Amino acid sequence: MNTRIEITNLQKKYGRKVVIQDMDLTLESGKVYGLLGPNGQGKTTLIKCIAGLLTPEKGQILINGEMRETRHKGMISMLADKDLFYKWMTVEDTINFYDTFFEDFDRADSEELIRFMELVPQEKVEKLSKGMKARLKLVLVLSRKAKIYLLDEPLSGIDPVSREKIVETILGRIRQDAVMVISSHMVHAIESLLDEVIMLSNGKIIAKEEAEVIRSEKGISIDEYYLEVFRHA
Repeated sequence: MNTRIEITNLQKKYGRKVVIQDMDLTLESGKVYGLLGPNGQGKTTLIKCIAGLLTPEKGQILINGEMRETRHKGMISMLADKDLFYKWMTVEDTINFYDTFFEDFDRADSEELIRFMELVPQEKVEKLSKGMKARLKLVLVLSRKAKIYLLDEPLSGIDPVSREKIVETILGRIRQDAVMVISSHMVHAIESLLDEVIMLSNGKIIAKEEAEVIRSEKGISIDEYYLEVFRHA
């Protein structure tokens, strides 16, 4: 079954500050969407609203035509910026935890990804470098057979080798029956993954375009398009 997310007239505030402004957006399965913009433009807030971690002041989010509810959480696999590991856990412990907690977790797939990411199952999570932790978090998120993947800044602050591994892993796990949203300000690093780009400034969509149109019709890279858009934002 295909997946469709419809966002209508969405508004989110922190106190008096409007972070998402009257947003309309449709996301469909089989595509990887790049949610692009400098830090502080509303990318993480939008992702958290889709995930159900934040409640908007106005508007609605429909998943397959139904209001986004608690029961939809099982459809969503989210990569967040916070670590969700206990200090005593090993890499294998985190796999066991996800395998027990999520019905859609694919143990065999996770073990294959652990090998590809060059993670050691017996190593303590607290001993991992930031780059290796980022690899582990992605393994856990992508080993679920979810319908919606929300990856919030998956490449932020990590080393180039880990960055390359992560991009390659995401590329190999794109599914036609799932929606994938990747938020980032590191456009050059993720542009090979993207089918469509959505650019946010001050909580508003200021540009939305298919990646292939940018490359073929405009004759520029997504990174160049990003700079062009924000130069005039």
